[in-house]
Amino acid sequence: MMKTGESSEIFQSSSSYWDSKVKDFDAIYTGEGWPKPYKLLSDILRRDIFDRVNASVAIAKAYDRPISILDIGCGTCRLIEALHPTEHFVVGVDYSSEMLTKAKEILTAKGISEDSYRLIFGDVVNNWPNELDAYKKFEIVVMLGLVEYISDPVPLLQKMLRFNPDKILVSFCRAKTPRTYIRRLRYKIQGLDCPLFFYTQKEIQEIGEQLGAKSTKIQILGTLHFTEFSF
Repeated sequence: MMKTGESSEIFQSSSSYWDSKVKDFDAIYTGEGWPKPYKLLSDILRRDIFDRVNASVAIAKAYDRPISILDIGCGTCRLIEALHPTEHFVVGVDYSSEMLTKAKEILTAKGISEDSYRLIFGDVVNNWPNELDAYKKFEIVVMLGLVEYISDPVPLLQKMLRFNPDKILVSFCRAKTPRTYIRRLRYKIQGLDCPLFFYTQKEIQEIGEQLGAKSTKIQILGTLHFTEFSF
């Protein structure tokens, strides 16, 4: 992992990479096109992917009133699906147009009203979407499966403070687990256009300090540090 503040240059996986991975990515949730044994194995090994969504939903549902949620790197919008039918409003942002197209198909098929969400195409790391300027407040900002592909997440997280959030929820990939090394090797062998970054709890606590968070709560979910920054 590149230490935060080491360089002003921030790099990330390409949007074209994610455009090409929509089917494979969403199959994690549906198993579409996968043999049943492979889906069962995936469900076991990737349990943390589901757990991080469930943990985010639980935090959102703890509010006794409708709130606004910003989902950065929303992918195929499985978080919006999981929140249905709450009265919360979700803005999903992604720089993969193919991901957003698939998301719209899924949400429409589920009968989820467009009054409850909005999808925005844009790269919040390098090219801030102007459409986001219409929003002044999000109680919760969510980043799941995102920061492991960005060389320095702090500037992006700092951008979220403009929305005066109560909480920022982030899943960080844990450093130095067996699957850390397996994943790096797999990506290298496959020649994937996708950098990977992993974090220790100490590094995450330091990020919380840089953000000025009142508290940084870290929960281990499999290979992830599910983190709740509170402000």
